[in-house]
Order: sequence, then structure tokens, then C-alpha cells
Amino acid sequence: MSTAASVRKIPRENQINIRATDEERAVIDYAASLVNKNRTDFII
Repeated sequence: MSTAASVRKIPRENQINIRATDEERAVIDYAASLVNKNRTDFII
């Protein structure tokens, strides 16, 4: 059985940029924190 420690991450080469209000960013950050992810990993 695979564990999180054994998962190999693939380097990311491209950026995705979005425009959001401060409130939208706060909502995204809060939602990400609920699932123990950072903003980038939550959005992807």
C-alpha cells in the first residue's frame, strides 16, 4: 500500500495566475486549510 511519504512529486514547470479579491483569496485559503492543503495544492 502506498503512503504519502512514498509518492514522488513531479516538478511543476508552468504557472497559472488568477485575479481574486481579498475576500475570495481568504475563502480559498480557509477552504484549503480545512483539508490540510496549501492554496496551490487545493486549487490544482
